[in-house]
Amino acid sequence: MTAQSSASVCDSFSLSPAAPTFLIAHSQEATRRQIRQALKAAGYGRGMAVETGSQALDELRLNQSILIVGLDLTGLDCWQLLRMIRSGAFCSATLPVIVTGDARLAGVAEPMALDGGAYFLAENNLDALSQVIARCLNGPLQQTSVLIVEDDEKTARMMGKRLSDRFQVELARTGAEALRAWDNRRHPLVLLDLVLPDMRGETVIRRLMDDNPSPLVVVITALGEQATHRALMEAGAVDFLIKPVNLLELPYFCAQLLRGYQDYRRRRTGMEQRQSLDQFVRKRAMAAGRLLESGRPGLAREEVNHILAAQSMTEDEDFTDDDYLSLSDLIDGAAPRPSRPSGGGVAT
Repeated sequence: MTAQSSASVCDSFSLSPAAPTFLIAHSQEATRRQIRQALKAAGYGRGMAVETGSQALDELRLNQSILIVGLDLTGLDCWQLLRMIRSGAFCSATLPVIVTGDARLAGVAEPMALDGGAYFLAENNLDALSQVIARCLNGPLQQTSVLIVEDDEKTARMMGKRLSDRFQVELARTGAEALRAWDNRRHPLVLLDLVLPDMRGETVIRRLMDDNPSPLVVVITALGEQATHRALMEAGAVDFLIKPVNLLELPYFCAQLLRGYQDYRRRRTGMEQRQSLDQFVRKRAMAAGRLLESGRPGLAREEVNHILAAQSMTEDEDFTDDDYLSLSDLIDGAAPRPSRPSGGGVAT
């Protein structure tokens, strides 16, 4: 794209050489303006804004730092653009991407973004843009270490070189080296050749699975037999790379796998916390009820305060303010009124 044609379809905003470069691709001018304002408010000011997917693809050749793309993009849609980016044929396959869209579409947009190695941010929550950018630039995947266990030195070095821009890479040529490396560093991801000179890949997997937490293990194999794959999955492998490994897509594959697992762990942890909170609330509510029945409203109120304190530390909305007021009113209604001493005397 020439400078003249670029000016007709692209909007640039103020430059700051030390800052990352942003490309905003969104079909709505009002939203492009809101994103630019959010970036400037967060202290970022270097970038370009375009209207269509095709224009975005042209600008991505200029080595942008982060792409912020609308879910409903004109021309190339968001899903197509993500697939083209992750292919590595048009720009860096590891380009950080933030997908924006209507919050009501989060149920569709979040899985799509996750599948494309991107983050989703609702357009009514642009105040959180700086936090998402920080995750893109300094997020957990930037520091993730990957252990490549491959006895073919050339293959191992090619894989390591392809991943080194995004991950910290360590190489091992035997099963024994792999287990020593894992003991020393605890890599979150292990790419394991099935055939090693000193031990079977399945043996390495089982030993890795003995530790807690265990890594994500991806098996590198030329074998396609279903029985072999089943045995390896039962041993603890999570996925397969069939030889010859597609080096172009390897960083995207690893990032997608790690991010998907992180999302799963986050959701599972949230579910476990909600279950724990629910049990806590039920236990305290039952205790409050028993205290009311026994004529001890003061202690019952303390139980309700425990519930309120627990709820205030979570995002769970099952126990509402109305629920709290109802319990409080119940306690107040059950509280005995203090009696006045007769004859103006002093109560003892």
